[in-house]
Amino acid sequence: MRVMLLSFLAFWLRAFLVNGVFVEEAFETDWHLESLGHYECVLESPEQGALIILSSIDSKTLVSLVNETNGQLLHRQLWGSKTSDAMMLPDSNHYLLRDYDGKISVFDSSSGLQTTTYDASNVEFVSACDPKLTDVKVTTHSLQVLEAESKLEVLRVNVSSTLDTVVFFSTDYSSIVKVLYSTTDGKYVYQSLKNNEMLKEWIREDLNGEVIAHTFINLIDGSLQTISEELATEDAFQNVWEAYVFRVTTNWGRLRETLRESGYSIGKVLTKLMKLDSDAFGADPDVVFGLAKLLVVATDRSVIEAFDVQNGKKVWRFDCGLKVVLLDYAEESNELRVFSKDGSYEIYDLSDAYSPQLKTQTSFDGGNVKSISSLKSNEFFVEFESGEEQVIFIGGDREKLGDTFITNHDSNGVYGHIVNKDGLLKETWKIELLDSEELVAFASRHEEPTATLGQTLGDRSVLYKYLYPNLAAYVTLNSQKGKMFVNLIDTVTGELLYSQSHDDKVDGDAPINIVFGEYWFVYSYFSAEPIPEQKLVTVELYESLEANKRVSNAVRKSNVLMRSHKPKVISAAYFFPEVIRRMTVSKGKFGITSKAIIMELESGQITYLAKEILSARRVEESKMTDDAKKEFMAMPYISTIPLNDQFIITHSRNLLMGQNSQLVSVATNLESTTIVCDIGHDIFCTKIYPSGQFDIMSPDFEKGKLLATIIGLVILCYFLRPSVEAAKLKKLWLVR
Repeated sequence: MRVMLLSFLAFWLRAFLVNGVFVEEAFETDWHLESLGHYECVLESPEQGALIILSSIDSKTLVSLVNETNGQLLHRQLWGSKTSDAMMLPDSNHYLLRDYDGKISVFDSSSGLQTTTYDASNVEFVSACDPKLTDVKVTTHSLQVLEAESKLEVLRVNVSSTLDTVVFFSTDYSSIVKVLYSTTDGKYVYQSLKNNEMLKEWIREDLNGEVIAHTFINLIDGSLQTISEELATEDAFQNVWEAYVFRVTTNWGRLRETLRESGYSIGKVLTKLMKLDSDAFGADPDVVFGLAKLLVVATDRSVIEAFDVQNGKKVWRFDCGLKVVLLDYAEESNELRVFSKDGSYEIYDLSDAYSPQLKTQTSFDGGNVKSISSLKSNEFFVEFESGEEQVIFIGGDREKLGDTFITNHDSNGVYGHIVNKDGLLKETWKIELLDSEELVAFASRHEEPTATLGQTLGDRSVLYKYLYPNLAAYVTLNSQKGKMFVNLIDTVTGELLYSQSHDDKVDGDAPINIVFGEYWFVYSYFSAEPIPEQKLVTVELYESLEANKRVSNAVRKSNVLMRSHKPKVISAAYFFPEVIRRMTVSKGKFGITSKAIIMELESGQITYLAKEILSARRVEESKMTDDAKKEFMAMPYISTIPLNDQFIITHSRNLLMGQNSQLVSVATNLESTTIVCDIGHDIFCTKIYPSGQFDIMSPDFEKGKLLATIIGLVILCYFLRPSVEAAKLKKLWLVR
């Protein structure tokens, strides 16, 4: 009994040291960086007390209204044309925008909307996009407004030493001066002075350009690094006894330090042990649970910036001077690889994730790069603009790739390659499209943990999933005929495994997307027939459509060049109420959580649907059997999937992402939790929980009372045990 009590006491102590993520913490990572881009023109609207800032996004002009007092963004909207110049009208209630064709449009300053009520035909256009610095002397630390004749200083604005370009300047040459300038570290600074006294000053940190590449960095627990170093030191000892002495000495020193910090008070040490907060031991829960990450982005203006995924705060920034095509983070060596369009690349040491240090700067032969992708930690597949293709090795120990199969694609076809054991690249197959066709979407199956081999049915039987790893699906479109083909292929042999077509007047100007999951793929498109509507189609792959029938061999390793069976396919289509711009699939660390299809909508919102809602096995309610209704998340087939406001993860935000934005999902160490980021002109990040927060404790969970109850019951059982034993013995001797 004493052993049992000691065991429960040990459990009690361990339980108090368990880490938890509370509900409030989980929702703090919802943030949105509303970028204005690179300021091309700035107008002042005194009537509105605002600045009108013009910048570019894709081939359009972004018009932003910013509060002149504090720099807060009031309103943003896209204008369909690209602006070449702008002018504020004398009444300050209207402004003019001129496009590259010379057409002039009038806009209302308060609403930002185009208006036809104001006649600007007789207005002489005077550009306001080039700040007039007449009689202004620019020095390293100041802007000096000079008197026109004497050239004596009238007004002075003390500016940052990092001043780069003045984008807006206004003065009356007597008492008032206003200036907005950019700095070399990517900030925009506004200053307004009257009689050399500062009235208003603010700083905006916008993304300096469009994001063209990104990667994520996992922050490492420093205590784990210390433990690793200690274990490495132990391994270096030749004698086991010396290693044991080192471990005892180290732990004794750690205990003495804990006692010293607690003032040699045993009570304080025990109190520290009893704390629910693991910070008492130096372990950051966000790091332990994989929530602490850095999002590193590269813009088309050669700037690389890192943001804390938890709150969106900028961690560091530098100008690499490269036209970046890929960012890659090597976790094993703590290196950030930056690849450029011209074939050069830089490697940064991230031993300290908050202070990158340039480690290597070199290049590889082949000319300008068309695309580059990572094969393994040190191997990269590079396509050059010349048409040449290579496998490039970067630093560290060269890994044995063995026979590695690579699949790449462009708008004209899909191509297969093999990298042999010597690292040589050879083309093995190719699929070329007709001149009238274009490849518009492509997705391949990625290696992810598989929790179950089959889909459990309502009667407890199993449909076995088709889990062959070397699969890819692509979409081709004949725009003239409005006909679309969706093909599933084997990426090793190029064999066509399944194909289906859509001849319902597919709109080639609308987005077409495809994502690949564990044993299924989902694609979206917009078509005109039978009605103009957005459509979602699910294709599920099984070994057999007969329950409990498994075709693959669970023991024997199969030869990918001699695969014996094709998948059995079930497909279903649904209508969706909004145009889908991009899609991705939620990721979990162990593959237990249900998958979700995350979608960026044309309206600027992001939503997600559980994969079960898009199941290809849904049938009309009249056809559902009693057993079918018992299946997990079973629901009858309904052709239209409504947009549920509760699953709009952007809430009231309106995202401006641009044509080349990327919607990504990143797994954490918590199986329930997935980080979702939309990265483009804006950046938005949040967390979603496709299967609920089953591994996250509520903040009002009373762990102390629960453990006290358990201990009380154990003690009660200890004292009641003799009485129970006596009662049992008495019952055995009872004579009736």
